[in-house]
Amino acid sequence: MSLRERERERGPRGIPIGNLTSQVFANVYLNEFDRFVAHVVRPLGYVRYGDDSITLLPSAAAAQESRARCHEFLGSSLGLRVNPKGDAVVPTRRGVWFLGVEIFPRGRRLSARAVARATGRLSAANAASYVALAAAHGDARLREEIDWRLAGSIG
Repeated sequence: MSLRERERERGPRGIPIGNLTSQVFANVYLNEFDRFVAHVVRPLGYVRYGDDSITLLPSAAAAQESRARCHEFLGSSLGLRVNPKGDAVVPTRRGVWFLGVEIFPRGRRLSARAVARATGRLSAANAASYVALAAAHGDARLREEIDWRLAGSIG
């Protein structure tokens, strides 16, 4: 029996994404991983949001070594495996996608998908969130478009 068949046989596991408890449990459960990264890997920088993370290291060799150590820790200590779809070592000059934002050494920009979602879902109820998103990561055109859409919905 394959791994996928065994998982299907066991039934659903985990907590639905978006559920507030999933965010809390991710922080509680991955706290040990955060400590491992801080005290063993000792990167130049580390950011984690839920189960997504970025680790900045001084060289590709250091990144490959710490990647292997992190995979080992996650598997042996927490019983987790890393999704290969989001597992990559890239030079910072190329930029990295993280939570809908492309981050470069000297700046960042929202992905086209994030811009489309912001402009498509904008309403009076969620305006503060999208205005803050545009202010933090958007360009002048996005901020202006959000302002105009909000002005049109008010009048």
